[in-house]
Amino acid sequence: MRYSNKKSMCKINIILFAVWAIAVIFPSNCFAQESQGGIPRSLSRESGLNVIFPTLYFAPPSANIIREVIDYNNNSSECQQFAIGSDSHIDVRESAHSDSLEDGILYRVAIVSQGATSISILFSTYNVPHGATVFVYNEFGIFGAFTSYNNSRSNKLPVMPLKGDSLVIEYFEPYFGTTNENNLVVGKVYHGILDEEMQNRYTDCQININCPDGDDWQKEKRAVCKLIFNGNLCSGTLLNNTNYDGVPYVLTANHCISTQDIADECLFVFNYESPTCSTSSTVLNQSIAGGRLRATNHNSDFTLIELNRRIPSRYHPYFAGWSRLIQHPESGVCIHHPNGKVKKISTYNLNPVTSDCMDYGYNPTNFWIIKRWYHGVTEGGSSGSALFNAKHKVIGQLYGGCPGYSYNCADIEREYSNYGKFDVSWNYGNTSGKRLKDWLDPTNTDVVELEPLESCDTMVSVSLTLFDGIAGIEDYVAKEDIQTYQTIAAGQTINYTAEREIVFRDGFVAEYGSEVNAQITPFDCVVSCPGINVEQWINHGHIGGTITYHVLNANYYEYTIYSQIGQLVYHSEGAITSDIVDVWSNINYTGTFFHTIVFISNCGDTVSKTGILSLTSSKGPLTNTNESNIVQEINASDDILKIYPNPATNNINILVNSPLPYSIKMYDTKGNVVLQWDYLTVEKLVVNTNILNSGVYYLGVQSGAKFVTKKIVIQ
Repeated sequence: MRYSNKKSMCKINIILFAVWAIAVIFPSNCFAQESQGGIPRSLSRESGLNVIFPTLYFAPPSANIIREVIDYNNNSSECQQFAIGSDSHIDVRESAHSDSLEDGILYRVAIVSQGATSISILFSTYNVPHGATVFVYNEFGIFGAFTSYNNSRSNKLPVMPLKGDSLVIEYFEPYFGTTNENNLVVGKVYHGILDEEMQNRYTDCQININCPDGDDWQKEKRAVCKLIFNGNLCSGTLLNNTNYDGVPYVLTANHCISTQDIADECLFVFNYESPTCSTSSTVLNQSIAGGRLRATNHNSDFTLIELNRRIPSRYHPYFAGWSRLIQHPESGVCIHHPNGKVKKISTYNLNPVTSDCMDYGYNPTNFWIIKRWYHGVTEGGSSGSALFNAKHKVIGQLYGGCPGYSYNCADIEREYSNYGKFDVSWNYGNTSGKRLKDWLDPTNTDVVELEPLESCDTMVSVSLTLFDGIAGIEDYVAKEDIQTYQTIAAGQTINYTAEREIVFRDGFVAEYGSEVNAQITPFDCVVSCPGINVEQWINHGHIGGTITYHVLNANYYEYTIYSQIGQLVYHSEGAITSDIVDVWSNINYTGTFFHTIVFISNCGDTVSKTGILSLTSSKGPLTNTNESNIVQEINASDDILKIYPNPATNNINILVNSPLPYSIKMYDTKGNVVLQWDYLTVEKLVVNTNILNSGVYYLGVQSGAKFVTKKIVIQ
């Protein structure tokens, strides 16, 4: 970062920090980072928590410093600085107001940097126990829940910027889950200085990736990411390696990231793009926090970072191919995030040539130069983005323009762009920390060009799931997907073969005596990381019974029970060999306990939940008389919630259309909760109604800030 202000003094007041009424007024929820979703406890309709808690005020940077940074941005094609950081040391547990809840302690503290266009923080220490949740939010959005899954080697967690000049940190820490090593400290607060109008003015000649220019580059765009670090913006690209194993290597520029500290504090944002050619709105943005600096070199201005985690399958990553040839075919593109905006594409139709202009300290022969873009340009924030040749191979990464020339849309004819040559970066240094070859060719094949690598759909790694579309009795072979809801009659044999996905949805029936064979054929892709999916979180059981979870994509579990005074009551752990996991069999206790369940995958993903466990002497529904008066339908849109059959006799099918994790509660007519599921990510839940008395009930679904109910009749 070129400019930084002195450490800002902060003052603390206890004020009424208006939590912007309640979650229902939030215009949207932001889930740009790896998180478990949901809403902060203090914003739930049942919380009843006091809205008075501490607020820390940070002095904004001076007008002179802001002006210097903006002038630098206007005259540079290097990193775009969008925020100015202030050092801090905010221990959340010490600085926040705390509330003792039924199952843990809730800490809340607000941060204000008046006049900021955006505000963001860096947790310089992030190490929380299983079952803990961290939210960062304001009236413009919510980030979280961050959990123990976000613990990392560096103990750091950068958080995405939020629009506005204030935010709230909410930290829930379960009872008996704390050790001296657990801590949550804010080390930096970033004051945003660029508004939307200013950023749009910079990029008025740029072309969205989903315009016609990008039609032939829809795969490669999924390799490109936006980098956010220390108040700065750059671009990067995922690269394949000769093992074809999906190791998440990101190529960017040395002048963007050249130290491990900055790599630890960087957010790598994928799929940040507009769905159309004409708009600047986004439909998706997903990120990974932090990475290991594997190699970097000033001579060709490159850096290679291995991300801290495998990229989740839902990001649909693409690992770009590369070429270290000296000569390249005419034409190509650059895919980038100028000024941090949504993904853009710039095209050229001339052969890349060796540069004849570079800043002092760089050897021009180590760089390609594009002296005339056909469409679009590169700008600040584009730094580090890859140059693709006509064969869709990466041949370099962006350094910037030439001294004395324009660096934005002001003069497109003179907008020159220099790229560090891939073949120079390959073997220029004398150690693995200064060159690419050791990481991108670990088996020393000495290949000159490498093909890209596609990621497999999640369903491939999960085997089969149950959709619609095909009828008949003959064999089916498909190059892409098969979807069916047909009935397979007794005596029939049907074989399904697909390269990607076979999906059987509701209505598919294989009658007794029939035979169905389904096979996924091999194809060139790498399975990334399918997310752990827990069908429901169990918070009750009965003596002699078993607590069982239905969970997908997890490989290990750990289950712990404490009494209300902190005595360890029960513990189990082990490998998961099927989708059904018994965590506690032959229960021999009754009463109320604290419990924590943790699921871990081979990818390193962790999903955990803590809460109150109620154990009864006999099987039956639980009743919670603390909630009442929810005895009518509220916004019961069929688009969100569907229930069938209704009336029901033995089972009811609950279908929820929600991109976020959600909770379900069933109420009787007096408002008592008779059944409850705290966390769900599945589309469908089947509930056995035999444990309920006949009568009228109300089913409530909480999904982010949305809450709907529907009436159910049990016969």
